[in-house]
Amino acid sequence: MSIHLRTKPTRSKAKLDWVLLIVTAPILLYLLFWGIGGFLVVGDSIQKADAVVLLSGGDDARLGEAVQVYQSGLAELLLITETGNIPDGGGPRASTLSGQRAVSAGVAEEDIYTTLGKSASTHNEAAAVLGFCQHERLKTIIVVTDPYHTRRTQVIFRSIFAGSGIDVLVRPVRDHWYQSSTWFFSLRGWKTTLTEYVKLTALLFGIQGD
Repeated sequence: MSIHLRTKPTRSKAKLDWVLLIVTAPILLYLLFWGIGGFLVVGDSIQKADAVVLLSGGDDARLGEAVQVYQSGLAELLLITETGNIPDGGGPRASTLSGQRAVSAGVAEEDIYTTLGKSASTHNEAAAVLGFCQHERLKTIIVVTDPYHTRRTQVIFRSIFAGSGIDVLVRPVRDHWYQSSTWFFSLRGWKTTLTEYVKLTALLFGIQGD
């Protein structure tokens, strides 16, 4: 009968294991954070639509992306979810700050529409946009928002628009400060990502955030 004795790892092998751990750990951690940010960022294959929707909030990057969509011929109208002196059913207005900036950027004033009232949440914005689309008999819209906001926007809009026969395409702002591969290098990125995951979790329980 032969007896096999366990031998302790040699010192050189132990060092090699530590080296591999030191080298691979940061890579795996980077990929993990990249995946966490990447889950929040979604985008649909864009096709020609009746209108491009500019959600309120965010910075000028959202407006710039919406204007680019309009000017490229992908959308005939620019719909802004922002307060303005709007008649029932909405109407062409450039009286809001975003509307004025859109005109300055080259959007025809008669192609700018605004939903009724100030929306307190993405859910309210989606409902207001749905009402406008049904009133104007639109069939396809492109919703522009910040990259980290696209996942939640897609979930909410498709839930609100379910059964309406209206296609909702979500487009993240390009050249945005928030990138799935770099968000974790800034405090702003951490705050934004954690906040968005909290709102997504709340959404699962039927709690509507902003």
